[in-house]
Amino acid sequence: MRYPDFRPDALFPYRLFFFNDAEPRSLFRLLEEMKGFLREGASCMVHVEGTRAFSSRHRVTKISDGVIRLAIEAGVAIVPVRFSGGLPENDVEEKPIYPYRLVAQDIHLGQAIPPEALAGLSMKERKQVVLNAINGTGPDPDDERMSPVDFEFERAVRDWTEAAGCVKESAVLYQALKAADDTRFGSDTRDLLAGRGAAAWPDTPKGRWMARWAELLLGARGERLLAREEAANV
Repeated sequence: MRYPDFRPDALFPYRLFFFNDAEPRSLFRLLEEMKGFLREGASCMVHVEGTRAFSSRHRVTKISDGVIRLAIEAGVAIVPVRFSGGLPENDVEEKPIYPYRLVAQDIHLGQAIPPEALAGLSMKERKQVVLNAINGTGPDPDDERMSPVDFEFERAVRDWTEAAGCVKESAVLYQALKAADDTRFGSDTRDLLAGRGAAAWPDTPKGRWMARWAELLLGARGERLLAREEAANV
C-alpha cells in the first residue's frame, strides 16, 4: 500500500483492520468501520480466534458474536474458510508465520451462510452454526495430514537466509519469486531479483519503494553474492 501509484479506491477496496487486545472497547469502533466497508460492497476476512493454530488437530472454539452481528447488520453472507495441510499433527514449537516447513497449504471455502439464516437465532445458536460451518469445511481435523515438504525449496530458503544475510520471512518471498515465471514480471521486478541493490535505485518515490524491497529481499550481502555468481557465469 506504500507503492506511490497505489490507489485503493481505484483498484480495489483494500484495508487492514487491527484490534488492540489492550483496549477491548476499541472493538466496537472497529466493527463500525468494518460495517461501513462492507456496505460499500467489499468483503472482510476475519481470523475469528485472533491467533494461529499450532497443530492440524486444532478446531475453532471461539468466535465473537460481534462479528456475526456485523454480517447480519451489513446484510452480507458469512463464508466459512479453513486452511489445511500447513501444520503437523503435533504442536509446533513456535507460532508459525508461514506453513510449517514452508509446505503448500490448501484454502477451503464452505457453503455461504446468508444473514437471514442467522438473524432469528440466539447468540449461542449463531455462534454454534458458524463454528460448525468452519470446522466442517475441508478435511476433518482428525484425518488431516501435512502437505509433503519441498526439500529443495526449504534448502534454498535456508541457504539464502545465511548467504544473503536477510531474515527468513524475506528469504521465503525471494525464493518464491525466483521460482515463479518471470515473464509475468515487469523489468523492475526482474532487475531486483537479479540483484539490483538498494543504492542502485533512483531517488524517486518509486525508486525508494523498490530500494526498500531490495533491502528486504537481498539482505546485507545478496547483491554482492549475485554479482559474483553472474561474473563467474560470464
